[in-house]
Amino acid sequence: MFKERCRYGHCLSEMMGGCPRQYIEILKYVDSLRYYDIPNYNKIYKLLRTAMKLFKVPEFPYDWEPLLDKTTSQKLEPAAQAPV
Repeated sequence: MFKERCRYGHCLSEMMGGCPRQYIEILKYVDSLRYYDIPNYNKIYKLLRTAMKLFKVPEFPYDWEPLLDKTTSQKLEPAAQAPV
C-alpha cells in the first residue's frame, strides 16, 4: 500500500519535508505500538514541546480560538462580559 510505503526511507523524508524531525520520531513511535499497548503520552508531549521551542511556535492562542482585541471585546454584549 502506498500509505504504508510512505512511512519509511526516502518517501518518509519527502512526506515530512519541512516538518520538525520530532514529527518523524512520533510517527515511528506510534507505528511501533501494538493494538493493546498503552501509548507514552508524556513522550509524545515532550517531543511536541521540543518542536514548538525549536520553531519558536507560541502555544497560545490556538488557531481555532478567536483573537480578542479591544474592538472585539467592546462589541460583546454586556451580558457576555459579566463575570461568572
